[in-house]
Amino acid sequence: MIGVVTDVSEVSNITLKSGESKNKRTVTIADKSNCTVTLTLWGDITSAPVAIEQGQVLAVKGARITDFRGKSLNSADKASNLFVNPDVPET
Repeated sequence: MIGVVTDVSEVSNITLKSGESKNKRTVTIADKSNCTVTLTLWGDITSAPVAIEQGQVLAVKGARITDFRGKSLNSADKASNLFVNPDVPET
């Protein structure tokens, strides 16, 4: 999945049902048709080595697609890779 970042939340700390605590951050990205998807980042990936900011191109590999409250969400975990402003040809 690849798109332009339109919104980035602050990192928040969530307590899961199991009692475990995890960092969470949401990033909204849009494609050329303005179709948007919300990517939820969990755990260590919330503090990516490169800052994710509005207007940047973000490519995501290995994200899980889930459905929550009628909205399609992508949830990235340790198995996911994020690429900020990747060097790929435009199609």
